Amino acid sequence: EELSSHRLGQILENRGVNGVILGPDCRGRGHLRLKWENHCCVRIGAYFVWPPVHQVSSHQAQCSQLAVRQALKLGYRKLGLAIRKSDHEAANRAWSAGFLAEVESLPKKHRVPLFIESDWTRERFLSWFHTHKPEVILSFHMKILKWLEDEGLNVPSDVGFIDLDLKDSKGDRAGIYENHKEIGATAVDILT
Repeated sequence: EELSSHRLGQILENRGVNGVILGPDCRGRGHLRLKWENHCCVRIGAYFVWPPVHQVSSHQAQCSQLAVRQALKLGYRKLGLAIRKSDHEAANRAWSAGFLAEVESLPKKHRVPLFIESDWTRERFLSWFHTHKPEVILSFHMKILKWLEDEGLNVPSDVGFIDLDLKDSKGDRAGIYENHKEIGATAVDILT
């Protein structure tokens, strides 16, 4: 059951809550209608357009730029970015902005069209993959690994995979560690 903004506001007011952290899973590009003058607010991530409140987030454009630079250093030339369209939009297209800024200087024969789809299915992904043959895929959608494995491909020997959102820094997989724990702690510090 969805909670209306009005009802959420009533609950916060009745409980005397004057500090709010909007979490990163609060999807949408619209308004959360509360009496914001009654609350101190910090958001985690770049998911809300409104309200204009303090924000703590990793810098997704820089994350994808760093991933591309490291892949190029390792000798990869055909890099593919694969992100579900809703995640792409929720992050204000930052993943592709950083990615495209880094690959624009590559020769056209090495440029792979972005796979940013609403219809996020195995079939559509594999069609893109087999058509464009990226040497490495940048994404944070782990089901891609299963889809590649089902095709008889080994990661990383047949195709590389860079996880744009590593959950820890153990080094089990190539990728970007955004340190969500530190982001959350910083949001609490700012709110306090």
